[in-house]
Amino acid sequence: MSPKWLWAGLFATLGCSAIVNPEELPILCDEDRACPEGMACLDGTCAPRVEEPQPDAGCEPNDEPELCNGLDDNCNDQVDEGHDVDGDGVTWCNGGNQEGRDCNDHDPLQAPGLEEACDGRDNDCDGRIDEDTCPAGGVCDPVKGGCADADPCEAEPCGEGFACEQRTTDAGFECVPIDDDDCRNEGVECPGDQFCDSNGRCADLRDLGGPCREDAECEEGYCADPQMLRMSVDESFCSRTCCSPDDCPGDFVCWQPGGGFSACVPRVALDLGEGAGAAGSACGGDSECASGACVRGSCGDPCCDGSSCGGQVCEVAITDAEGRNDELVTICGGAGQGEVGSGCVEHGECASGLCVPRDWEDGYCTAPCCASSDCGIGFVCAYVAVTDLDPEAQVRLCWDDMDWLGFPLHGYGDAGDACDSSAECRSDYCENGRCVDTCCSQTDCQGGSTCRVRPVPDGGQLLCLP
Repeated sequence: MSPKWLWAGLFATLGCSAIVNPEELPILCDEDRACPEGMACLDGTCAPRVEEPQPDAGCEPNDEPELCNGLDDNCNDQVDEGHDVDGDGVTWCNGGNQEGRDCNDHDPLQAPGLEEACDGRDNDCDGRIDEDTCPAGGVCDPVKGGCADADPCEAEPCGEGFACEQRTTDAGFECVPIDDDDCRNEGVECPGDQFCDSNGRCADLRDLGGPCREDAECEEGYCADPQMLRMSVDESFCSRTCCSPDDCPGDFVCWQPGGGFSACVPRVALDLGEGAGAAGSACGGDSECASGACVRGSCGDPCCDGSSCGGQVCEVAITDAEGRNDELVTICGGAGQGEVGSGCVEHGECASGLCVPRDWEDGYCTAPCCASSDCGIGFVCAYVAVTDLDPEAQVRLCWDDMDWLGFPLHGYGDAGDACDSSAECRSDYCENGRCVDTCCSQTDCQGGSTCRVRPVPDGGQLLCLP
């Protein structure tokens, strides 16, 4: 619906009569400088700039919805209440001023004025992540939770004819002679089924479960960090992402480390043994299930969306099994009846078991997804922290991207569009100057992008990265 008809319909809904002059209709914008003097860009339209909210003279309490505009719409002596979801004291609109708004109103660790920390977030909402958080010579490693020493070989301390290799010596490296066959030399490449190891020799790509240091060493192209997978082992290993038990060999389990994504993990590394319980079988712990997931006393199969659930829906649930108590997972099942976008008040009303609250009306049912194309018009697939279920986990969900006037809550950029910050993208993800979308596998990615795991403090996220 065009903005002109939207506003004409709004007048009719409110019981107002007016002659709509096209010259007086809202001015569309994407930043403040696109608006006339005295106005600011708010949710895609120019609105009067409000420097300091003032109580309305003679205002009487009413049942009008409280909008995020710097005014006391319902006359209860509070301004913009209900629009600070994460409770950090900053609203997503900042009273109608684009500058100083909360760039992520679902995370209390992100708001203008906060100090930037090494945690994979844009803490101070300046469009940059983890900038200037480590002392000179340090490198921010948000997955491991802090600053790490820089790779001594990055400075290229060795002369021509020598290669720098990391060592446990005081210097941290050693210069070793290289020969013409060294695959670290420019122009020397390994065959497609091999990789260049740390000693400059071509070695066979490693199978699932094999030790690794980086993705290029693995046959499946993914070297899993056990910390990202919330595992107790220390060494990284070759893995692949998955959505269902069928995606992994028999001695592996499709493991969900808290909702962000799933990966094939050796059973022995999880102490799961040889559990044989099929989906729906009674269980008292993860080790009794073939899937490695015991939820509400029954074995459940993991899922990314409903496509792998054979007629069931992909449900958001909390585990109650020994060793994984109160951890968020997505499993094949079904709670209530509500489909994506239908109104709700309680989680149990939705087929997915998840109802998302809204500021201006009842909540809406959502569901796990792989990409935005799974969600329909007006929704994007995004990683969302479901704080009332598991404050540390994120899960891919169909997210209502529109405000009460029908304008995007984030930016207008679709996947592949140029961007300077995540706020310019509908998905709220900007990577290497391009808006990117979520994914489950390579089939979800377009335009030469690759479905890869991006580390975040509480786990990992699968994104179509350039």
